[in-house]
Amino acid sequence: MRVLVATDQLGIRKIVEDASEAIADLVLEFVTDRKSLERRLAVEGAEVDAVLLDAGLPSLSSGDALPLFIEKLVPRRIAVLVARETGQGYARRLALAGASGIFPKDTSPETLGHALKAISNENTIWIGRIDPLPRTDRRDRLSERELQVLVGICDGLQNKEIAHGFDIQEVTVKMHVRSIIRKLGAKNRTHAAMIAMDRGLIG
Repeated sequence: MRVLVATDQLGIRKIVEDASEAIADLVLEFVTDRKSLERRLAVEGAEVDAVLLDAGLPSLSSGDALPLFIEKLVPRRIAVLVARETGQGYARRLALAGASGIFPKDTSPETLGHALKAISNENTIWIGRIDPLPRTDRRDRLSERELQVLVGICDGLQNKEIAHGFDIQEVTVKMHVRSIIRKLGAKNRTHAAMIAMDRGLIG
């Protein structure tokens, strides 16, 4: 697994290097600024499995710069290292922008390594107390019908099958699916299903 790491902090670089030593098959590549990161990602045939961003990287650390940048990188798998005291509101913005993982900078190397491997396999991971989209918030944001449709999505059903099960029009299901994806901050229906299972929205 190849991870492109963007940080100009030696301390963070050391943690990530220790993670690669703790976890087999974790290959790292480092850049120290946004422009270098963008140039590297523009190289054809040189794909990476995940990008790890230091939230304190100059040019990304102020205002909406980081959420907007993450949106540009999606659908790549993006993880962000943030300060432990990062507020829920900002973490939520990163998640809704498309971050696949949000980790405190003091995460242990072994935990960080496992988390990076997990997001490369299309999981969504939050570590520690940083939980940008808690279960209760997500439940409150979805209507009862949307939760029912979400169950169908998680069961691998197509829109037509879900519509038949609830005796509703397929176009109505499509509308609910779009709403679910938007409310969960997902990239697509598959990502919505992963978020639902990761966060225990359905049972």
